[in-house]
Amino acid sequence: MLDLTDRIELPRGVAVAPGGVSDAVRGESWPANDTAVFVLARAGRPLGDVAGELAGRFGLPAERARRDVLAFVWGLNRSLLLNIVPARGPLARAASWVVLAIRLAPAGVLPRSPARRSPLDTSSAWGALASAARATIRRGLAFVLVAVVLAAELAATAGAGGLLLPALGAVAVGAGLVLHEAGHAVALRGIPAALVLDGIRTYVLHRPLPGRRRALVAASGPCAAAAAGASLLAVAQLAGSAELAVASCPLGAHLLALTVLSGDGRTACAL
Repeated sequence: MLDLTDRIELPRGVAVAPGGVSDAVRGESWPANDTAVFVLARAGRPLGDVAGELAGRFGLPAERARRDVLAFVWGLNRSLLLNIVPARGPLARAASWVVLAIRLAPAGVLPRSPARRSPLDTSSAWGALASAARATIRRGLAFVLVAVVLAAELAATAGAGGLLLPALGAVAVGAGLVLHEAGHAVALRGIPAALVLDGIRTYVLHRPLPGRRRALVAASGPCAAAAAGASLLAVAQLAGSAELAVASCPLGAHLLALTVLSGDGRTACAL
């Protein structure tokens, strides 16, 4: 889902030079021709303007230049080498997504949204926590909102009154996401990393690690959220609060990510 009014930006760690693109987070580089460098050097400008300049510079038909720019930008976004800065607001983008989803429904395909890569500060534990929170807070709040609506609807259907329990559970859902990714970030101390939001997926990007460190990083995310759940359950028992006890469940459920059902679990088990 791209528009010619959108812009691109290079994530921290990605650098462009004549002949290539490098990524300090993954510790890799890729060759790039003159056309690719031309487009990437114009990060921050509307893609329609970039396509117009590309057509003039390389003698391409305008329509082909627009198609080539959009396809190139989409491909690099899927490779996590650039971010897309939309010109439209979130409501307009959501409406466009729904319209496109309806058009693609007969084919059984859902449109993909651009991935977003944010830097993580792994120089210290506090830096990792703060940067992971900044990168996930909006998604965490979205999870909270959805969870509140669903839980409130379920409570109303079951005839249960009050919003305290749905609200606490929803906050635990959002907090679990933040703590999970922060756990990964803290375990990556000293290693360049970035947090990726790709559709409903949220994960940490980093270079390949040795076996034990790789397993530690994979296990740290679920364990961080589950430890918060255990702490909340202890507080609930001391306070005699059934609501807090129930709210600890979404956090404790992160332990399921240590099983082979999850990528973290398979990595931790070296599968």
